Amino acid sequence: MFNKDLVDIVEKNAQDITDKLIEAIKTHPRTKHYHDLKPDLLKERILDVCKNFDEWIIDETEEKLKKSYINFGRVRYRENVPLEELIYAIFLTRKYITSFLHSRASEQNPLKIYQLLEFIEMISTFFEEMVYFICLGYKIEKRFEETGEEDEEEFL
Repeated sequence: MFNKDLVDIVEKNAQDITDKLIEAIKTHPRTKHYHDLKPDLLKERILDVCKNFDEWIIDETEEKLKKSYINFGRVRYRENVPLEELIYAIFLTRKYITSFLHSRASEQNPLKIYQLLEFIEMISTFFEEMVYFICLGYKIEKRFEETGEEDEEEFL
């Protein structure tokens, strides 16, 4: 049972979540590549993830998610972003969003808590799919760099 109110709560608090997340990513020892990245660029990337998440939750279409994050992975590969740091930044993003939602749980009745837990499960699924497609993007771009071949279908 999907509750659009939960998406709205995240959207309404996106700025606060994003500001805290930027600070965490820019200072965490596992995301060193991001330490010198301009905060505005990092903010844009985080908000893009939130936008894609909202669209995926509402539409539940994998095709757009696949295309978007394979491309995202390819671009990050070309930018020499270490894959392990990118994935850790994604884990931090999921952690900050779900922690924010957990902090709201004490204000809810049992039905709302159940909906919240279901929503958090959807968030986890979204981020798992995102990581998979980003890794595919890295793999596709690495192969393109090495061989000049760009057949994405072979990997899907």
